[in-house]
Amino acid sequence: MKSYECTVCGYTINCTHTPSSWKVDETNHWKTCLTCGVKLNQATHTLVWKYTSTTHYQECSCGYKTAATGHNLAYTKKDATTHYAKCECG
Repeated sequence: MKSYECTVCGYTINCTHTPSSWKVDETNHWKTCLTCGVKLNQATHTLVWKYTSTTHYQECSCGYKTAATGHNLAYTKKDATTHYAKCECG
């Protein structure tokens, strides 16, 4: 909580924080108080793989997404006659 003091009478007002929408960078997400500018709820992204038939990316619950890239397939042998391709995204 941030306090403001009147320069005339000395009365102190406490900010109750009005949060903004999510702000993001490549590592974290947070909200900013629209009144006093303090960062609120800052946390590291929790990324989950999302994919289409040709690409994949990671997404956080705050809406942040990594750039979509093509699948990087590694072939794995299932048994003596069968193999399959698997990407890091699952």
